[in-house]
Amino acid sequence: MVGQQINLAVKGLPTDVTPTYQWTIPGAIFKDYQPDANNSHYVDVTDFASSSNSFYWSDGATGSGVNRTITCSTTVNGQSIPLTATLNVQRPDATITAKYGTIGAGLSVLSSSTPFLYFGTDSLDNIGIFFTMKNVTQPPGFSDGYFTWSQSLDMDSINVTTYTTSTNIAGSSTNTYTTNHIAVGGHDGGIPPMYPNSIDPYVVDSPVVGLDPDQLNVTRNFKATMYLMWQPLASSTGDNTVPVAIKSFQWSWSGTATNTNLATYPNGWELLPGSAHYPTNTTDTYVTNEPQWTFAAPQYTPPL
Repeated sequence: MVGQQINLAVKGLPTDVTPTYQWTIPGAIFKDYQPDANNSHYVDVTDFASSSNSFYWSDGATGSGVNRTITCSTTVNGQSIPLTATLNVQRPDATITAKYGTIGAGLSVLSSSTPFLYFGTDSLDNIGIFFTMKNVTQPPGFSDGYFTWSQSLDMDSINVTTYTTSTNIAGSSTNTYTTNHIAVGGHDGGIPPMYPNSIDPYVVDSPVVGLDPDQLNVTRNFKATMYLMWQPLASSTGDNTVPVAIKSFQWSWSGTATNTNLATYPNGWELLPGSAHYPTNTTDTYVTNEPQWTFAAPQYTPPL
C-alpha cells in the first residue's frame, strides 16, 4: 500500500560468486520521507544495483488496487536470472472542497484599533478559505490509517509604500518568500494549519497583514498549495510507514490597501477598487509525489 515501506532482497545465491543486480520498480517511488516543520527530509531512490532495495510507493489505485511487477535482473557468471515479485498497491481517495471569504482592508472584527489588509477575518461567517475533506473511500481490506493537512507556501509578496514626513517622498519596499517553504502556524497572520495539522476533516486559513500609520499602500500577492496527506498505521510485521500526499488544492489571492487619510489612523484605510483577486481554482488535483520543502515560512504576528 502507499506509505508502507517495501523491503526486498535477493537471497540464496552461492557465496563464492559475485553477482550483479539491476532493479526495475514501476510506479512513483521514494526512499524515505520524514517531514517536520523545517524540512521534508525527502530521499529519492538512487541505488538500483544492490542485492536489496527498500522504498515506498506514493501512487496506487483505489478499489482493487493495481498490480506492480518488480524485476531484479541478477547476473551470475555471465548468466542472467530474472527474478520478479508482483505486489498489489492500494491507496485511499478523498475530495478537497474549498469555500472562500472576502478580501477587505481597514478596521474589522480582527481589531478595533488596528487596520488590516485581510482575506477573511477569522470570524465564522468570514473565513478566508475553508477546506473540507469529503467522499473518503478506502479499498476493501485496506489497513487503518489517518489523514492530515499540510500547506506549502508557493509565494508571498508584500509590497509596502511608506510616507516620510521629512522629505515628503514615498518610498517602497517588498518582502517576498517563494518556494521551498512549509507553512506553519502564524506564518501569514491568519490561522493556518500547524505542521502537521490535526486529523480534522477540515482546515482553514485567513491571511492578514497589519497596516501602520506611516504607510500609504500595502499590496499582498499570496499563493499556497494545501495537501491532504495520509499515513497507514504500522503493520503487525513492524514495517515503517510515512505520510503520502493524496490530493492537493492550489489557491491564491491578492489585494491592495490604500490609506486615504494619514491623519485619521486607524481609520482611513480602504481596499483599492479593482485590486481584489480571489482564488479561481475550484477542483483538487490527484497527487503522485510528496510535497518537499527546506525551510519553514517566516513567522508573522500582526499588531493588535
